[in-house]
Amino acid sequence: YKLKIFIYEDIPKVLNENLRSRAACHGGYAAAEGLIPDLIASTSVYTLWPEIADYYLVPLLLDCYVHDKLNRGVNFVRAVGMLNRAVTHALDTLMVKYPYWSRTEGRDHIFIFPTERGPALLSEANMLRIRKSVFITGVVDRDSHGFNTWKDIVIPPVRVEDVAGTSLIGGGGGVKEGAADRKTL
Repeated sequence: YKLKIFIYEDIPKVLNENLRSRAACHGGYAAAEGLIPDLIASTSVYTLWPEIADYYLVPLLLDCYVHDKLNRGVNFVRAVGMLNRAVTHALDTLMVKYPYWSRTEGRDHIFIFPTERGPALLSEANMLRIRKSVFITGVVDRDSHGFNTWKDIVIPPVRVEDVAGTSLIGGGGGVKEGAADRKTL
């Protein structure tokens, strides 16, 4: 048996595709939000067929969204409010369009929070909706922001700069020194 992960492709563009080309999502740890789905999509665990998936990755670029808004001069409070409206819309869309969320109340859905700030950006209502989902996080304080040792996964900080130039993130196909032999993030 092989594990299979489906990646939702029809996430609202404001939280995914539109951000991938922005400077806010190319550097630093927040860029892992786009890198991890790309890495999963390049492996044998990725499936195009949601009905055979074991897990469902929801590729919301939350940190990238807020960074992008801040870079454009939007104040933090307003950026977080805008983010939460977009997340609410994205979750509503997933829950209505696909049957997979309701089968397990989201327990087989994965969200990426590359920094501690990620979950803290979400409103209480949005966190309540995804609280049973799996969080991939670079969180340092396991007692904060809804982290649960029984369901969540801690990863080391992942910087796009560490894998820049690989074909996985649209680079020139070369691999930075030291990353060539890497089998995982």
